[in-house]
Amino acid sequence: MPFIKLTMQCSIYQPPSTGVIESTRSAYEPLYVNSDNIETLFEAGITIVRMASGERFDVIEKPEAILALINPCVQKVSNEETNV
Repeated sequence: MPFIKLTMQCSIYQPPSTGVIESTRSAYEPLYVNSDNIETLFEAGITIVRMASGERFDVIEKPEAILALINPCVQKVSNEETNV
């Protein structure tokens, strides 16, 4: 079971304390996933990771970086292609 560490983007709701203004801010939390359960990676500003269970996570890493974490040989092949 190869686990990889990603950075998940999440929203934190802050209710109004004295006024009527509520706010939501982004936060980033570590996310550990079993790379064998990743089905798809989709980049749309952030990267959407869809798992075999149907769960979906928004992470800040690029698909290429995730692939390099899963299989270090991918990074080597990618670098060789750009040097050709």
